[in-house]
Amino acid sequence: MEDKDIVELVDSEGNKNSVTVITYLVSDDKKKNYVVYSKGEKRGSTNDHVIYISRLLKKNDEYNIEEISDDEEWRDVQHLLKLIANAD
Repeated sequence: MEDKDIVELVDSEGNKNSVTVITYLVSDDKKKNYVVYSKGEKRGSTNDHVIYISRLLKKNDEYNIEEISDDEEWRDVQHLLKLIANAD
């Protein structure tokens, strides 16, 4: 994560968090936006970075995130991630 894009996101409880953006995703139908981000946390014996994926909404001048709870929506997000992973 070299050129860090640090933004402030507001979660569903109104908490503001400064996070490092890894990438943005847009659904195939262009109706939903997602953000893949890190809070700088590491876990495990190999110190792997913990990443999060949330639905991204812009309200006024704030970016709000919502948890993805629907299995079908998770499959759609996994599809978008695979497209990035398989890009040349």
